[in-house]
Amino acid sequence: MRGLPGFWVACRNPEALSDPLAVSVPGLGEALALFCFEEEAMFYLGYEGDGLCPCPVGPDELTGLLLRSWSRFDLITLDPMPENGAGVMLRLASMRRDDFLNYLASRCGLGQRAFASGSRARRNSRLVATSHEGGERS
Repeated sequence: MRGLPGFWVACRNPEALSDPLAVSVPGLGEALALFCFEEEAMFYLGYEGDGLCPCPVGPDELTGLLLRSWSRFDLITLDPMPENGAGVMLRLASMRRDDFLNYLASRCGLGQRAFASGSRARRNSRLVATSHEGGERS
């Protein structure tokens, strides 16, 4: 049994966690389908199995996969809906990979990691620097 909190992914090769299920999010692109419960994954695969099986993955392992072999996914969709008309719901259930990694780091005790990239990271570092400068003056 997996450690909690944990997640489930649908993969063709459970031993290697290779070729995970991706969903197309209208207007945003391809996203990794990530499930919070095995039952959600089984429900989804009941509609679109295609040789996929649900595989448990803990927060540490998931972080490693998202930073390495699954880094091609810029989006994560939590518990995607299997229906064809689920476009709006897929958008609502999706988040950027960096935001999800920050959530994992804070929620699951993986340390204070900053996964933000680009201008957002620069803006956040300026905010942190400004708040530290303000503290030193008082």
